[in-house]
Amino acid sequence: MGYGDIGSVQDSLEFDAADIFTPKIVHVFEDIYAIACQVADLDGWIYTVKVDALGAIPATVEASAEFEAEAANGIFFMHIAGNVFAVLTRVSWTELRLRTISISNDGKTITNIATRAVGAPDSDFFSMCKVAGSIYAVVYREAGTADGWVKTFTITDDGAISAELSDFEFDANEADFCVIIRVSDTVCAIAYASATATKVVTTIKIDGLGSISDIAGGPLTITTSSRYSQLAFCHTTGDAFAVAFQDASSVGWVKSILIDEDGVMTDPAKANLEFGPAYMDTPNIIDIGLGLCALVYMGLNNDGFVCTFTVDKEGNITEPTTHNLEFDTGDGKTPHIVHAIGDIYAIAYKGVDNDGWVCSLDISTPPVATGAPHGMMMGVYP
Repeated sequence: MGYGDIGSVQDSLEFDAADIFTPKIVHVFEDIYAIACQVADLDGWIYTVKVDALGAIPATVEASAEFEAEAANGIFFMHIAGNVFAVLTRVSWTELRLRTISISNDGKTITNIATRAVGAPDSDFFSMCKVAGSIYAVVYREAGTADGWVKTFTITDDGAISAELSDFEFDANEADFCVIIRVSDTVCAIAYASATATKVVTTIKIDGLGSISDIAGGPLTITTSSRYSQLAFCHTTGDAFAVAFQDASSVGWVKSILIDEDGVMTDPAKANLEFGPAYMDTPNIIDIGLGLCALVYMGLNNDGFVCTFTVDKEGNITEPTTHNLEFDTGDGKTPHIVHAIGDIYAIAYKGVDNDGWVCSLDISTPPVATGAPHGMMMGVYP
């Protein structure tokens, strides 16, 4: 198999037999992974599971715990340091809440650490990333006004969350489905829907004190003929970044752009790739090394797909020989993918009847000299 070629599903586990919503999966330690999601009674839970080096998943979860006793509408889940993780969720349609959580190496102990109110009431379409040091940026749309905001906080290695450091309105009109990622120690990029059919990327500067300012030249328009739907965004290699979205006919596309360390954006030639069947929704995209990306999404009949492609440093997009796999022929809703070990990846998703599933599969993965691929995927470094 060449780099990026997809093999087959190795194993799967139903981690919750009742309804779940917006599952997100992260690596914890060695063969332990944690899945945060909203459950049937709408509150937020974390489940821990094992995925070994061959993709085998034991028949039972390692542990589970409630992290949010109120309704957890939407989940963003990421690693901070050591055994500390952060969950961002909209609580009972009243508050965007940032919470830190400790998960032990064996996955058996899950403990809340600290919380911080982030957004105005009913803030939605949110994500976060590490900027540099202990500075983190949270991006969201303010419901009611629909404008887009970025706020900065510090999160220490022991999970303490500071008061808000700075805020910045990056779009005064509309900022749906916003995704923020780190570009350099002082620059972040945000992809979002600036109108019903328009997807854009903009860049902002964040200094060592968390102060936020605009960067001239943005936003850059990705498309003006897309469906009102989620989009995915990730760094690939060099200055190249990839955005996945639906066109007006619900077909999945990937668009590449170049963003330098100062936040200057360039729309390169040869930058579009149509992928998958005639429908794509709820995409999630990760870099797996050397410009290769893995993208999971829900297809036409709610089934789950994973595809791979390469975006090189000039922004050109190509596909490996074996690049598309249907990982669940029943339902594969709202999938989220993370690197496990070697060529093994884990995907958390809503299966048939909206119950919670995790599966493992193999993708031929290049070695990454700067660190384990899952470290990059958890937002620790680009």
